[in-house]
Amino acid sequence: MTFYCGMDLSARDCQVCVIDDHLSILVQQKVRNELQRIMTLIAPFKEHLQTVVERSFAWEARFRRLARDYERLPATLVGFHFLAFIILPLRRFVEIMT
Repeated sequence: MTFYCGMDLSARDCQVCVIDDHLSILVQQKVRNELQRIMTLIAPFKEHLQTVVERSFAWEARFRRLARDYERLPATLVGFHFLAFIILPLRRFVEIMT
């Protein structure tokens, strides 16, 4: 059986979630950003674990247009966020392909 671990990192803590092949949630917990605590939490699943770390807000911060909210309409701001999250994977894709 394969387990999947997702982590959403913040400045002081992170949200850790572990699911199995059938999408059953096995662990869902907020913990401090201490490696030992995180490793202890995911230790039972370690042998068959695939991990994903999410840092979308940090990636998004690289877009100067999104650093400040200058838009009058919420839909415009949503559109810029949408474009940013299209451009991010495209950049990575181009790096891989070249």
